[in-house]
Formats: sequence, structure tokens, C-alpha cells
Amino acid sequence: PNDKFIKSNLVDLTFKNLKINLILFAHIDGKIIYAKSYDLTASREVAVPPWFKENRAGASRLFDLRGTDSATRGFINLPEGLMLVVSRPVIRSNGTGPIKGAVLFGKFIDRNEINRLSASVGLTVEAFGLKDPALADHLNQILSQRSAAGPYQPYIRPVSGTMVEAYQPVRDIFGDPALVFRISSPRTIYNQGQTALLTFSLIFFLFMLTTIVAIVIVIERTMLSRLMKMSAEVRALGRSGNIKTRLKVEGKDEISNLSGSMNNMLEAIGSAQSDFTESEKKFQKLFESIPEAIFLETLEGKIIDCNLSAVNMSGYSKEELLRLSAANLVPGDVSGEFPRLIETTVTLGSSSLEAFNRRKNGEVFPVDVTMVAIEMKGVKYMLVVVRDVTDKKRIEKEFKERVSELEKFQKLTIDRELKMIELEKEVNALLAELGRERKY
Repeated sequence: PNDKFIKSNLVDLTFKNLKINLILFAHIDGKIIYAKSYDLTASREVAVPPWFKENRAGASRLFDLRGTDSATRGFINLPEGLMLVVSRPVIRSNGTGPIKGAVLFGKFIDRNEINRLSASVGLTVEAFGLKDPALADHLNQILSQRSAAGPYQPYIRPVSGTMVEAYQPVRDIFGDPALVFRISSPRTIYNQGQTALLTFSLIFFLFMLTTIVAIVIVIERTMLSRLMKMSAEVRALGRSGNIKTRLKVEGKDEISNLSGSMNNMLEAIGSAQSDFTESEKKFQKLFESIPEAIFLETLEGKIIDCNLSAVNMSGYSKEELLRLSAANLVPGDVSGEFPRLIETTVTLGSSSLEAFNRRKNGEVFPVDVTMVAIEMKGVKYMLVVVRDVTDKKRIEKEFKERVSELEKFQKLTIDRELKMIELEKEVNALLAELGRERKY
């Protein structure tokens, strides 16, 4: 550019209007012809960054323009800061070549520019260098969001329930990572979704609550009140113990069927109880009619039950017997054998022996005893059958005495016969001496 062009076009106002920090003209071979740098904050001209003159190889790449429509744009990491640059070829006004050189416009991406960008997009935008401590925890994840040679993809992470951050790495004009933009945005759609979900959940909860209340009211009126009434009748039946009572059957539904089933059950229980009572009476009658004395005792000898024959044999009343033990019904020398007898009976299942019992009046009499070990509801007992053998012993004694007398009589008779035979022999011998005929 000539001086006239410079004075009329490359003035400070141009930099302010275009909001740029650098205008540079270079020859087609990369030699810088003219350059001017302007500080927009201080509103004054400043020195051109030395990089453009010192780094000839890097600068020449900015001016490697092959066509009239070609352009080079991107970021450059300068010591003064990150600069966004764009270069276009210098051609005729009608857009035709040949290309005589290149013009480059540069703008520093500083805090003011980032704030302006944030205001224009309505989001919080921040720029960080790769060595910025703010990226230390996420740099590896940020730089991994790309293909082998493709552009970087944004790395997005939720910060909280209300904010989300997006990190976008950008390369410089030479293809190296230059900086990372971080954009913070409220999670508007997410929050709206959460609000909608919460609203739906609340509405659904209220709907379900209303439905449940309505169902409970209907059930209470149609079923629960009847169930409570039936429950009260069952409790009253349980307290009274009168199984002849029947529940009221109302309607023709499951509850009425249940009431009917319970009445059938009560009837069956009543019938079974009646049969059991009848069987119990028969058993008790049979138990009392047995002529032998029967005792139901614990393994320690405590009398639990007995029949009428036991009462008659012992001379005690039944109430008295139920307060006694087997040791009270035998002589003292016999009771000492009880532990051995009980152990033998439990081992073998039963045992028999001859012993002596003692009546209430102190009379001792002979008995035959049969002991059987039984178990009821998991507890072992002794069933003791006692037969009074006083008459039997008396008859045996009389029989023995009669046999003894008969034996004595037989002996006397046989001795007499033997003596008669000897006498006859002597008579015959005497007759023979006299020469007479034998008489015997």
C-alpha cells in the first residue's frame, strides 16, 4: 500500500470500527511490507508482535494463498496472547489476478472479547489455555473426544442438577491444540423435564390416592363392615364357647359363602365333639367297670387318674388317691424297688410282678401287677393294672393243704396194704409148714 492508502484507510478509526488489533500486508514471497497493531482497550497504536517477523516459516504459511478466492484463517498462540487471524490475497478490484501479495487481519481473543461473545450468545463463555489449572481434572477427557485426524468433538458434562458445561478444544493454524472454550448453560430442558416429571408424579400420586380412598370407602361399605360384623360374631362365639351358635348369612357373595362355610365347620365340630363326648363316656364306663384296679401314674409315681376298682381296693376315695403317689399304697420295703421297676418298664415297654399293697386301714394284701409304659402328648406315663389275689392265694393255700392231707392218707393206706401182704405171706408159709393148702 502507498502512503495515500495508508493515511486514508489504515487509521486508528478503522481498527476501532472493525474491532481488530492487527493489519498486515505481505509480499507474495512472505516478506512483510506494512504492519500496524492497535490496542483497542488503550485506544493507541502499539508495536506489531515480533512473531510475524521472527518466525518467517510460520508467517509464510499464513500467506500461502493459491487462488483468488482462497483464504487462511485460524488461531495463533502469540506471547502477547491468542490471536484470531485471517489472510486473503491482494488482487485487482474486479477480483482477478494475478495475486500480488496478502493482507492479514488479526484480533486478540482477550477477556473483553470473551465477555462480548458471552453477551451475544446469552451463555457463559470462557477460554482456557491447555496449561490452565481449571482444566487439570478434565483435560485428558476433553482432548480424547476426537477421531485420529478429525476435528475435536465437544466434551459435555453435567455440573449439577441445574447446570451443564461443554468444552470445545480448537486447533491453531498449524493444527496443534490452541485453547479450550468452556460454555456453561443452564439445564433448561432437563429442569423442565424434571419439573414435568415431578408434576406428573404428583398428579399421578393424587389420582392414585383418590382412587385408593374411593376403593377403600367402597370396600368398607360393601365388605369391611360385614367382615367386621362377622369377626365380632366369631369373637363372641369364641368367648362363649357355645359351638351350637351359628353366624348370620346375608346375601349371596364370597362373605356369605364364608359365613356358610364357617357354620358348616361349626356343625362338623359340634358333631365331632358329640361323638367324642359319647366315646369318652363309653370309655369312662368301660374304664370304671374293669374289675382290676387301674392307675395312671407319672414316672415319679404320682397318681394322675384311677378307676372305681382302685378306690374299692385301696379304701381311699378317688380325691384322696389323686393326692397320693404309688409309694403310699405299698409297704415301705416295696417302694424302694420302684426306680428299678420303672426303668425296666420304660426299657422293655411293659413288666409284670407279684407284690403286696397296703389298704388305707393298713391291711397288707397280695397283688399281681402289670406295668405298661405309654406316651401322651410327648410325655411318658405308667399304666399300672393291679389285681387283688387274696382269694387266689387263699385257694392256693387250701389246695396245698388238701393235697398234703391226701398225700398223708395215701401214705397210710399204702403202708396198711404192704403190712397185709406181708401177713398173708406169713400165713401161707405157716400153712405150708403144717402141710395145708395155701389160703392166700
